[in-house]
Amino acid sequence: TGETTSGGNLTYAWSIKDSSGTEVATGTGENFAFTGTLPALTGAGDFTATVTVTDDFVGQTVSETFDFRMVDIDLSGVTTASTGTLGTIVVNDAGDTVDGDTSSVAAINGDANITLREAILAANSDTGSGSVVIVLGAGVNPTLALAGVEEAAATGDLDITRTLGAVYLIGQGAGTTTVTGTGAERVFEVRQEAQVLMKGFTITGGDTDDSEDHGGAVRVRGATAVFDDITLDNNLAQSDDNDDGVGGAIYSSSSGKHSSFLALLNSTVSNNKSDSLGGGVYVDNFSGREHMVVVEDTTFSSNESSAGAETDRDGGGFYLTASDGTV
Repeated sequence: TGETTSGGNLTYAWSIKDSSGTEVATGTGENFAFTGTLPALTGAGDFTATVTVTDDFVGQTVSETFDFRMVDIDLSGVTTASTGTLGTIVVNDAGDTVDGDTSSVAAINGDANITLREAILAANSDTGSGSVVIVLGAGVNPTLALAGVEEAAATGDLDITRTLGAVYLIGQGAGTTTVTGTGAERVFEVRQEAQVLMKGFTITGGDTDDSEDHGGAVRVRGATAVFDDITLDNNLAQSDDNDDGVGGAIYSSSSGKHSSFLALLNSTVSNNKSDSLGGGVYVDNFSGREHMVVVEDTTFSSNESSAGAETDRDGGGFYLTASDGTV
């Protein structure tokens, strides 16, 4: 409150831990004068801060813990000519094969023909620190074809798991470049602690019927995902047995101790459907962790919830499950 108790003294102890539980900063304070140094927390990461306050006049100690997420995405001037600090991969093959060396960015760049799946596998596998830019080349409109349900991008959807730096996936423009799903699974999944910017393409043809229920085009799970000049069109979140698929275009949720950040900028969410809630976008705060959502200059049009057997479900365009989210 900015006040000390009469005749008493307030003392503080604070600490910050990373997602592995390792303490990265500590400090103390007395009567609102704090000591200790906050280190440069960079890159993707979830952190927990704990502050303990003791009032020696009344003999009471109170401790408060809160979580926060570091976001390190550059939105300034990102184009198809941008270069990642770790490297740039240009996708020049619209197919869905994996026949090159995907052990690193440098290795896949030695291949004459690079598919989008190969580029993402290489970005995930590279053990170097820094950002990776993946450019969808002019005239290249990838179509996914490798059926399967797993979490490493080998088949099915394109799982982005890199945590050593941001991944920038850049097309030629939402009206020019299109990424089409298999029709049997979503198109992308952004997994725990990954940081991704998708810019300048359309995502269509995602369908969760033969995989998990939620997020017809994209699932964000305890990660950071920024969409800029992206069109999400004609995707479907459905369940093959219980009509509870949510988030026809995007399903975003925290995951365990990992919070999520979702931003839709200058984008379009249209003609998407879900069996249940959130025909366009569904944001789920089920874990109780703070989920930040930013929507700016984005159009929601002709999305539909209740596309399955249920007929009274909400959030045709956008559904937010809990009051502690921020829009």
